[in-house]
Amino acid sequence: MDDERLREFHEAFIDPETLNQLFRDLEGASEVLAVMAKGGGRDRAHGGALTLEEGRELFLSKQVKGLQIRYRYEGAEWWDTLMHTPGGVRIIRIEQEDWE
Repeated sequence: MDDERLREFHEAFIDPETLNQLFRDLEGASEVLAVMAKGGGRDRAHGGALTLEEGRELFLSKQVKGLQIRYRYEGAEWWDTLMHTPGGVRIIRIEQEDWE
């Protein structure tokens, strides 16, 4: 294929205050489309759709290992994946684009 490219993504470790600010920003400045929790390995935790608040509570209390938040901000769709790791909370952010 002539136009092979990968989606751009951003990855970082964030501290507790930045994590709390992220949830405040998502609640106040974006349209949350979906919140999904992940248990561990291939097991899904809390398989149904969650509200942002439910996901936040589960993640902060470490009842789940990961959380994916899909949202729209300034006309673009973004997917943030949060994961508990030994080094802290890891975030991966990917902008979703139409790939034709």
